[in-house]
Amino acid sequence: MSFLRSSAAKFGALNLFAIAGSTYYLRSHHVHNLGEFGARLDEIEGTLRGHIGLIEESLDRLEGKATEADRGEKSDDVACGMVPHPSRYRLQPPALPREDINALAVKYRRIPIMSVGRDVYCDTRLILEKLEERFPSGALGASQPDQKAVEKLLEQWTVNGVFARAAQLIPPDIPLLNDPNWTRDRQDFMGRSWAKSDIAKGRPEALAHMREFFELLESTVLADGRNWVLKTTKPSLADIHAIWPFHWLSRMQGALPPSLFGKEHFPKVYAWIDRFSKALKDAQKSAPKPTTLKGAEAVKYITGAEFAELDGIVDDDDPLGLNKGQDVESWPTDSGFNHRDRGQLFALTRQEVVLTTQAKVGHKDVHVHHPRTNFRIQAVMALMDSLDILVITFNCGRQLVKPEIFARHLSDAISSSSDPNIIVLCLQEIAPIAYSFLGGSYLVPYLSRFRHALHLAGKASRGHRYVNLFDKNVGMTACMVFIHEKHKSMVQSIETGGVGVGVQEMANKGAVGVRLRYTALGRNLDITFVAAHLAPMEWALGERNEDWKNIVRGLVFMPTNTEQLLPATRPPGLTDESESLLSNASSSPRSIYTPTSHLVLAGDLNYRTSSTAPHASDHLAFPQPTSSPTDPHHYSHLLRSDQLTRERKAGRTCHGLHEAPIDFPPTYKYSKKAQLHTETDDAKRNQVWEWAKHRWPSWCDRILFLDLPGWMKREMPEAKVEVQKYTSLPLMPMSDHRPVLLALRVPLKAIPLPEEGQRNGDDVRIHPPFAIDPRWRERRAAARRKEVVVGLLAYVFLTWEGNGILLALAVGILGGWAVVRNMLEV
Repeated sequence: MSFLRSSAAKFGALNLFAIAGSTYYLRSHHVHNLGEFGARLDEIEGTLRGHIGLIEESLDRLEGKATEADRGEKSDDVACGMVPHPSRYRLQPPALPREDINALAVKYRRIPIMSVGRDVYCDTRLILEKLEERFPSGALGASQPDQKAVEKLLEQWTVNGVFARAAQLIPPDIPLLNDPNWTRDRQDFMGRSWAKSDIAKGRPEALAHMREFFELLESTVLADGRNWVLKTTKPSLADIHAIWPFHWLSRMQGALPPSLFGKEHFPKVYAWIDRFSKALKDAQKSAPKPTTLKGAEAVKYITGAEFAELDGIVDDDDPLGLNKGQDVESWPTDSGFNHRDRGQLFALTRQEVVLTTQAKVGHKDVHVHHPRTNFRIQAVMALMDSLDILVITFNCGRQLVKPEIFARHLSDAISSSSDPNIIVLCLQEIAPIAYSFLGGSYLVPYLSRFRHALHLAGKASRGHRYVNLFDKNVGMTACMVFIHEKHKSMVQSIETGGVGVGVQEMANKGAVGVRLRYTALGRNLDITFVAAHLAPMEWALGERNEDWKNIVRGLVFMPTNTEQLLPATRPPGLTDESESLLSNASSSPRSIYTPTSHLVLAGDLNYRTSSTAPHASDHLAFPQPTSSPTDPHHYSHLLRSDQLTRERKAGRTCHGLHEAPIDFPPTYKYSKKAQLHTETDDAKRNQVWEWAKHRWPSWCDRILFLDLPGWMKREMPEAKVEVQKYTSLPLMPMSDHRPVLLALRVPLKAIPLPEEGQRNGDDVRIHPPFAIDPRWRERRAAARRKEVVVGLLAYVFLTWEGNGILLALAVGILGGWAVVRNMLEV
């Protein structure tokens, strides 16, 4: 311990611990020469934060002094040192994924991080604070209140001001900017574009701000010629917090132009940087070197250790009002904000938050520490083993739904289900063709009634409140997604698609799809919902199968900007296909079948129970209410002729999809008289089913789903998709169809990608029945243009508003003609 009595040794010791941590330290390593720049950028972008050792290491790499480990090569050389405890580190890739950190169930994406036992410390500011606390004899922090204030202000200045401008001065000609994977990683990290043109565009303004920062140091803090910020004999923590972006930029070739920066422009700042570099090298010479660990060794070392901090205290007066053991999430707000750590709250003070998570390797609890500054903390729902989904398909008959009636039947369904987390309405014939094809504000009256109905139903069902997450229509088919208000933050991404399969590929018939990524406490779940409407008439069986083929080929999913879809930011009305879908450079078309997604298909699929229309007397044999399956009027006899069941089993439609047993009567086609009775005579409605005599009663409205893939069942035999309920709702006065409902429970587990040897099976997720049409985009665009023309014509000739316009035009033309004629006669 005598080694710590020397101030130089103290400085070196603290630097060593800042580099390696007192037990374990995760840092950047490179898999190829381009990684040299990658590590530097990751450090500058919010992770370095005054970390002395990492600055020097990174500068060495930029100067071409990379070690074997930095180049991604294996090295068996181990340097041992006791300062005063063994120090170890594990190098990490400059970009995601980082498997070692992921194995600890740590989502925080910035490096470095430090582990002391099973306590993992994120953010360099917090790391330095913990090192100062654990080793006070070698501390570099200020002791006087006024000096502590300067130290803290400099930390905030560099983190919240200098840092952002320094990151903009990355030279646009570095090789890594030619790597699309790396630039996408940077974009995810920083939340802004990393295209070369955008970097070059932002440089002039960043240089102006950076020159202002240099001038501030030159003319104030260092103006009196002091060596160090607090007039100490050696660098202090205040110097560390202030110097790192200036030190980094001054050593990066091409970052700062000599015409604006250099020793002749800012002599005191550059002299300060030179002194710092020398002090750093002197300290490193006297400091022991840490031991390098391999990935598996590092994870095993951490998970096999004890906790360094055993007492977790949650402040009773904290404004957030969180309780110990509560499920919470925490994430940085300045960079890396797309990656949230979630777990149980272990400690919450004015300085830090500590979460308990479970490592993926060894399944040991790990304490993840975040600072409070520039971090956000919020409660999340309790950990669930499954997700409850309620899907309803309804052919609206081109009529306005009556919210009170729909809500009454829906609330009964919600109350009898397991409090669904997500409710999806798959709607067909949502409005007359003019309004459906024109879309936008013309559909607001129709869809807003369903929103109101969901609000009433949720309120009546134990007071649940559902948020309208997203609406999308393609022509006359729409999909509305509602999510419980407590779960809305769990949706991480949305993909959408649409295709028409009607006349001239227009969407009088067609399909619309929504794919959600739902994340709860680190568990990702992809779910795809498809609302469809296929060809009608008994004899059109082949057309229906062809429609399904065209849906698989043409319903292509692309990413959607979720900020535009959430109710708080979405403009009133429907978000329809006329909106441009925002996607990044990595976006690629995806089919309704994907290896990692659940799939639910719901709609008026129009499969019938006969291939010909009924004869005059056939209606006498139509199904009627009876409890005896042996009764010839029991619907089970007609169900045996169901086209969809036959075609699906033969592999000609709905490939790979499953359907729960049908124990409800046909959903179509009810007579006008039956629709009138829905509001006036419940007793009669239950005694007789009044069918339209010119159509065979059929189960046109169906909901099917994709079961878990075989490779997941083998790895997780306990996981299964459970059907909670599959039934029809009562007939409603606006439609000759009965709505159909499916309550589904899916395991809250990510569907893993199959191993290489599992890709040769016949699972439709891996081998879809039809490939994506390479011309899907242009075909949809062409069909959309036709829809607009048809919609305008239908609006003019088939709606009261359009007829009014025609009448006004006619009156105007006649009046004008009369005026002209009178003028000619005069």
